[in-house]
Amino acid sequence: MAAFAKLYAKLFPVIIRLATEIEQISRQLFEPLVFQIVHWFSSSKIYDHPEVESLLDALIEGSQSRNNSALREMCSNAVAEFAKWSLKQRSDTEIRENPSNIKSLLRRIESNSNHPDPFKRLSSVLCLSKILMVVREFDSLIDRFCLEIARCVLSSLKQCHNSFEFSQDVIENCSELLQQIQKLIISKADILFKEN
Repeated sequence: MAAFAKLYAKLFPVIIRLATEIEQISRQLFEPLVFQIVHWFSSSKIYDHPEVESLLDALIEGSQSRNNSALREMCSNAVAEFAKWSLKQRSDTEIRENPSNIKSLLRRIESNSNHPDPFKRLSSVLCLSKILMVVREFDSLIDRFCLEIARCVLSSLKQCHNSFEFSQDVIENCSELLQQIQKLIISKADILFKEN
């Protein structure tokens, strides 16, 4: 199955772009296909499977678009959908012991949170915001990833002082996400105080 990874690396970005075309027919055909592909590949239990990596790379790249906000929005929604379906297809024990797809996804997003390009930081914050909605449903994931997500958001915010002219969207999104994280930390403080 890994033999298809090179083909998918070329195919997925095209399908994702077609899913956000202005033309209605293209959007109606390809947007459901993108989410079906996300659902299919989220079932992989192999950490860093090459085909899953091709999909995640295409989604992260799409969420960094400079001039297509529809593409950014759809890709960040697809990233959250990937996280949601990855968890939906696992038992509570598997989620607690080895959330490999979430870990792989966050590692990719984290690399953009400290990037000098404001659109990569915006992508990071948009994706983290949507993933936080999924993570907050599982105490074991809150314990494992909540503070890591907060660190990524703060890192993105810190980089905004270097290029303020393009960073206003990043600052606003960081501010909203930090408020959500603050509420989550306050409501789940008992989990975060436990030693592990």
